[in-house]
Order: sequence, then structure tokens, then C-alpha cells
Amino acid sequence: MRICMLIKTLALGGAERHVVDLAADLQRRGHSVSVLFSDVHLDALRPELVSHGVEVVGVGDGGAGGLLRDLARELRRIAPDVVHAHSPRLKFLARMLRPVLGYRLVTTYHNTFARHHPLIRLGEHLTHGMDDVRISCSQEVADTMRWPSRVVPNGIRLPSGPDGSGGLRLRLQLDAGTLLFSCVANLWQKKNHAGLVDAFARAFGTAGGDALPHLVLFGEGDERGALRAHIDALGIGARVHLLGADPDAARLTSGADVFCLVSFHEGLPLALLEAMANGLPCVVSRAGGMPTVVQHGATGLVVDATDTAAIADAMRTLAADAGLRRAMGQAGRQRIERDYQLSTMVDRVLALYAAP
Repeated sequence: MRICMLIKTLALGGAERHVVDLAADLQRRGHSVSVLFSDVHLDALRPELVSHGVEVVGVGDGGAGGLLRDLARELRRIAPDVVHAHSPRLKFLARMLRPVLGYRLVTTYHNTFARHHPLIRLGEHLTHGMDDVRISCSQEVADTMRWPSRVVPNGIRLPSGPDGSGGLRLRLQLDAGTLLFSCVANLWQKKNHAGLVDAFARAFGTAGGDALPHLVLFGEGDERGALRAHIDALGIGARVHLLGADPDAARLTSGADVFCLVSFHEGLPLALLEAMANGLPCVVSRAGGMPTVVQHGATGLVVDATDTAAIADAMRTLAADAGLRRAMGQAGRQRIERDYQLSTMVDRVLALYAAP
């Protein structure tokens, strides 16, 4: 089968990681896979795709008209059986070209419908009927849609095991006994890093000291400057570490003690699945598919994103009980093994590609 995937960027991010893993596994199974992306300067994941034999082409460097022209040219050349679009703008263009080029069109929604720009929502209302299949990455995302979609939860490759080298603590020059909270998410307002930092300060105070926990934030984005200033204003700069975007973040955070993600909006974040697969108990907000994956009291603690006191209480609860952390981490790993493996996701997507 010839498959062409469309995505805005190949930067470090959840939807991008999803596309890379899906494309690589499909290529490994013997399909011919191409990935077209439109923000050609954001290509951190491109080498990984190429290493798996996936064709990667940047399109539309000349603006909207150039994007449509380039997309039409590449789709004619590839002649795909299936086009799978993962970002709104490219979905619209793929819908426009479908009657002419005759491919099967599959689209994936990676976020709840309400968080899209009003013009995107209007465009979806007008054109969604041109899709052959619509996929939502979680039931919670599907429930926000105004039309039916098939739920295919995100999946990940299981890690071989936690990082036994202590790499993250070595990088931060922390003792093995220092409790370490972690978060992997782009530094965007919707991810609520400021709320997480406020809760961390509330839970453990603003004083320094070797016995106090540390918080590590992996990710980049337009909130970095404001977040750095906020951390410094709270007086906890020595214990909150902004480590930027790192393709090795999942392995590094496996050496932490707790994973936190208290976003205002989510789909089904791969960073959460990776943390659970690494055996970390999790503190998450009631956003997107997170409260389904994280079973409150069993694999982690679920809170409201706007309730700083509740986030702080959850962090203190896990900080105080190593046995609880271990039990939740083990249960979380088992849940990912059972329900959220990459091979299971790819099987389900392939079935939708081939369905009549």
C-alpha cells in the first residue's frame, strides 16, 4: 500500500512523534510511506524518518498558493492509495484535491475540537464530510466532535527499561536521594507550566536546601521567557530546571520519581504514555484523554488544572510515600503494556485504511 502522511512540522512534539512512529512502523511492515510537511524549517525528526526508509518532502515554502501547488505535485507523483492528514490546514487542502486525485482520505484529530481557532472549526464543519475516515486519538477528543469519528488511542514503543545510569541526576548534579518531579511538554500557555510551578512552590516552599525536591521541565515554546521570570520571582530558580527540547527526554525522565502534566487542554499526550511505560506515577489534569489513561488512586492522581492547592497536595502525597510511588508506577507500566502499545495502534489504523 502507498501511504502519504501530511503534518505541519517535524519538530519535537506529540503529534509529530505520533506521525514518525506510525510512518516508521508502516514502512517496517512493507508499505511505501511518504511524509509531507509544510513548515520546512522545523525538521528535527526528519533524520529519524529517513533512517527508517520513509520518504520525507517539505512542501509549500512559498506560502499558501505554493503549498497547494506543491502538495498537488507531490501527491500526483506519489499516487498514494491513502492520504492521512494530521493538521487542519493540510486536511483542508487534501480534501480539495481528493476528487481530482482519487485517494482514500483519513484524518486524525489530535486535540479537542473547542481549542481550535474559530475559522478552523468553521472549515471543519464545511468540509469534514469529504473524509473517508475520521480518527480521534481518545474518546474524550471524539466526544467533543460534532460528527462521528473512530477512536484509535495513541500508542508508543515500550522502553527497554528505566535509565539505570542516573543520567538526569548527573546532568543536574543532584544526589541519588533527591526527589525529582518531571514534565515533558512544549512551553505553551495551554500546558499550564506556570500552574505547575506555583503548585510546586506551594507544596515544598521557596527556600533552598539539599533535602528539598526538584522539578525538571523539558520543552521549548513561546512561554519560556515568562516562565523563567515567574520561577525566579518565586525564588525557586535553583530547584526548577528548564532543560529545553530534547529528543532523549523520555529516557532521561525515566530517572525521575514523578511525572506531572496539568494542561488546560490535551488530546492524548505521548509524553504521558512514555512516563507511565517507564514506571513513573503521574499527576495529571482532567484534560483530554489523560483521566482515562491515569486511573486516579491506581496509576496516579487526577486533579483540576486550575486548582493549585489540589496539584500541590497531589505532589506532596507522592513525595511522602515511596511505596505508593512504586505501586502506581508498576500499575501504570502494566496499563501501557495492555492498552497503549504502538503495534496495537498501527493494527487499528491499518484496518481503517483498508476498510470499505
